[in-house]
Amino acid sequence: MGLLAVGACSKKETQETFTAKVPEPTKAEAKAAADDPVAAVGVAAGGVQRDAADGPAAVVTAATGTVEVRRLGETTYSAAKAETKLWSGDAIRTGEASMTTIALADESVMEVSEVSTVAIASREGSADPASSA
Repeated sequence: MGLLAVGACSKKETQETFTAKVPEPTKAEAKAAADDPVAAVGVAAGGVQRDAADGPAAVVTAATGTVEVRRLGETTYSAAKAETKLWSGDAIRTGEASMTTIALADESVMEVSEVSTVAIASREGSADPASSA
């Protein structure tokens, strides 16, 4: 036969509450934050900084027509050309009557036809070749 113990706690009226004091922003800081929507949510603008020792996950080897890359952490695409390095999380897209060839870090080559978007995954790949992760 087991023993079941039940206990209860009560909040006493004498408990102190802690309130953190946050310094007020200066007028210049308040104006800058009001003018910058990114500052309002606390996210730094721009792409991700990469360690040069890691090396790219892929490289554009040929580009014909409109070929653009969007870097991880950025919201807009910019022009891509041969020798453009691609990192994990980047996306590359082609426009009408355009194509690109990409050499991946594992030495495989991929041709991307017109009006396509391809995202670059991790250099390590996934443990399961059937996985889309």
